[in-house]
Amino acid sequence: MNFIPVVGLDRVAGRNQLVFDYKRQGNIKSNAIAIRLLVEDFESFELVRDEIGNLLDQGHELFSDWILILDNRVCMNVDVTERVKLLVQFLEDSIGIFDFDSVIITGSSIPSSIRDVLAVNKSNEQYARKELIIYHMAAKNLDKFNLYLGDYTIVSPLYSDSNIPPEAMLNVTAPKIIYTHGWVHYINRGGAIKTHTRGSLQYNDIANDLITKPFYRGMPYSFGDAFLYEKANNISKGVTPSSILKPTINTHITYMIKDFVS
Repeated sequence: MNFIPVVGLDRVAGRNQLVFDYKRQGNIKSNAIAIRLLVEDFESFELVRDEIGNLLDQGHELFSDWILILDNRVCMNVDVTERVKLLVQFLEDSIGIFDFDSVIITGSSIPSSIRDVLAVNKSNEQYARKELIIYHMAAKNLDKFNLYLGDYTIVSPLYSDSNIPPEAMLNVTAPKIIYTHGWVHYINRGGAIKTHTRGSLQYNDIANDLITKPFYRGMPYSFGDAFLYEKANNISKGVTPSSILKPTINTHITYMIKDFVS
């Protein structure tokens, strides 16, 4: 299998061990491996130094490229200045002790429930992506590192499959579309599908609103932008909470790779 495995201090020892065992057995092709740290892990380098060293020792004969991921998770209510200080201090403390080939700083401003940032039947064209500000400010002080921006796209780091019975989903699900532009998200949220007069057609209404915005990049830009244009014009079949995800993730990734400037 050709993927980059991820180990971490928050994972049970058996989970990390499986990565090394599978690589040793030839089941993992990649020579790169990532160590992911959460905020509580990178609050103090000295507190986690030995644990990181232990992971490096286990895999040093198996993997040649080591990536460090500093995962800020949900950044919605984070003090940006304090978080940047934490990241910079942690990495500076690691210099000369652990030589990672690259460092990824990641996070998202989208919580597990969109209702925490936007009420039903509301829109916000300028929802700030604090994770970008954190990365940008940190990068100014980390020119010694091979630094990259990690991206959760438009999916929350706290995403989990719903345990609500399928027959009850339409009672609580409100359509939403998230579209990235500049350093922000456009978010538009409708009302409960089952009780709203437009039902699932609210997706079409939101798409119609979106394509009139100056930041909409046009139908040819990506598969996702074409999807939104078609739905705005009621072309093809309807939209569901599951079918909207792939195209809107696609618009995000295409923009971030092609045109985003940090």
